[in-house]
Amino acid sequence: MYALTNNASRNCVRCGKELTDAASLNEGIGPYCRKLDNALLAQHIPANLPAALDAYAGIPELPIGAVQDTFNNVLAALKAGGKADWRLEVKRMEWMLSFEAVRELAYKGMLATVRALGYVGLASLWEGEAATGLATVRYESGRLFVKGPRNKGAVNAFRAIAGRLFHAATKEWSVPAAQAAAFTAAVYAHYPVNTGLDAALAASKAVEAATPAPSPSAPSQKPASGLLIEAAGATLVIKTPYSAAFVGQVKSLPYPDRKWDGAQKAWVVSSKHLAAVKGMVTACYGVEPVVTGEAVVVASAKPALPAAASAVVQMPKPVALPSELPF
Repeated sequence: MYALTNNASRNCVRCGKELTDAASLNEGIGPYCRKLDNALLAQHIPANLPAALDAYAGIPELPIGAVQDTFNNVLAALKAGGKADWRLEVKRMEWMLSFEAVRELAYKGMLATVRALGYVGLASLWEGEAATGLATVRYESGRLFVKGPRNKGAVNAFRAIAGRLFHAATKEWSVPAAQAAAFTAAVYAHYPVNTGLDAALAASKAVEAATPAPSPSAPSQKPASGLLIEAAGATLVIKTPYSAAFVGQVKSLPYPDRKWDGAQKAWVVSSKHLAAVKGMVTACYGVEPVVTGEAVVVASAKPALPAAASAVVQMPKPVALPSELPF
């Protein structure tokens, strides 16, 4: 651990509370938040390393010597690449963000970095869009149910899923099993501390597998309703159902290359990210997107995000990090 040179008060980036004891100052997060590490440091979508590096490299020089050293350690790791587990780098960013001066300069860049690395639940918690209380997930009669602490981000996410219902008697949200990808993304983003999700998804898939397949003469099923990618020269106009994971992935692209068009209710993205966008859609919605129009794909200086193989990417279960990190 580098010696601290800033005597100002420090606060946990997860909950905002002041850090006072030695262990909290060492980690950059408070005791309650540390207990949630295994859940909050779960990586739910594949890392978009080029986007993470772009976001992190755009952060200005930091004012505290020891923090700058830690910043450089994270930057070197991102440049080196070659691994899937970025929890140590994420923990280092949380430690740096416990300093107010660092938060003022680096919060947005580090938030985009963490989201691009696939830690969507933690990123949502930083933004105040996730709950740290336990949520329970179950499957019943063709629907996926979730019950958790009230959270505005979660409410908005579930309301945006087609076929969703709120059950006042049990205070649960439910969605059709066909919306498993959107449901899972919402749970990952807004209820990172949950139980029963894997079992519910497995039960849903088992029922789906037991359902007779349509006859060969039946028309092919259309992609997710409301999903459209229209190429218009150097730009892509992307209209999709709401998905917290998809929004996070789009936001991980360099800012000049993407913007939200409120009038069209669509993302407008540079066509040089066509391959990356198609991969994001496949990962978040479970369909191979159809692109209409003609794109002028400009060669990118950095590799695009490869297409993911499935709607829900099961990452290895995290193990506890050591209590003291070699910052």
